Amino acid sequence: MQHIVESYKILCENNQILEEFDRHVFESIIEKVIIGGIDKDGNKDPYMITFIYKTGLEHEIKDAKKLWSRSKE
Repeated sequence: MQHIVESYKILCENNQILEEFDRHVFESIIEKVIIGGIDKDGNKDPYMITFIYKTGLEHEIKDAKKLWSRSKE
């Protein structure tokens, strides 16, 4: 597992893009993913995605449906 994390670190440092999803890399970095949430106005947002990293940091993607729709155009 350490080898996979080191390989990922090298990719990030060189700004290289992973060509395909790597489950082992994902699971070594992400603690959990929360689908759905509450927006700043108190409304339910079923398209909100929150990534909780093992470092404790969080990354929230609001209205992921809109981002997904744009990527399909």
